[in-house]
Amino acid sequence: MTDPIPYATVERRGMTARDLFGVVVRSIGLLRLMWGAYSILYVGLMSLGMLNGGYSRANLISWGIMLVVVGAAFLRGEWVVWLAYGTQR
Repeated sequence: MTDPIPYATVERRGMTARDLFGVVVRSIGLLRLMWGAYSILYVGLMSLGMLNGGYSRANLISWGIMLVVVGAAFLRGEWVVWLAYGTQR
């Protein structure tokens, strides 16, 4: 059980829980960014008369901007990993 990972070397090691958490945080950030961009695009299509939305434009724009900002912050997710795991080893 204590054998090293076969592909791990001094320069290249296996993925730790901290690394996996960073990947998950950045993936959530990407999804939020895409959802925000979709909300803003939806408002544009509503303005052109191509879609009839059940939500107000102001609500969709504010929601979309908030999602884009949070998504961009999570894409730069090292600060979230730092909050969860503390300083680097």
